[in-house]
Amino acid sequence: MDSIDDSISPPNGEAYEKVELRDGSPLSYVGEKLGMAVEFSHAVHQKLEIKGTENVLNEYEPRESAGAAFRYATTAFLALYNMLGLIDDQNKFKTLEKLSPDKFRRWIAMVQREGSIHG
Repeated sequence: MDSIDDSISPPNGEAYEKVELRDGSPLSYVGEKLGMAVEFSHAVHQKLEIKGTENVLNEYEPRESAGAAFRYATTAFLALYNMLGLIDDQNKFKTLEKLSPDKFRRWIAMVQREGSIHG
């Protein structure tokens, strides 16, 4: 091992990074609202999974749409908190989707606590 730093990956993994200056709503406010969106997207996805074949609509389409919305919202949430490294492969989304609402809320809180909206 050359250096201890060689074994530590950046918080956003291989994701795109860019330094920007901005004026607008505080990023903590954006993060709070995005966290709530991710939480409710998770709840919708779970309810569609539970309903399964009870849906009168084509069950595949709403579940896939809810899953995609969940993945995009979660990715944006993690990017805001510089924690994209938590999702290093698509299977992690499946793990998150299956968490109970309480465990998922704790996961969101962990990202907000351990991440940083300031870079």
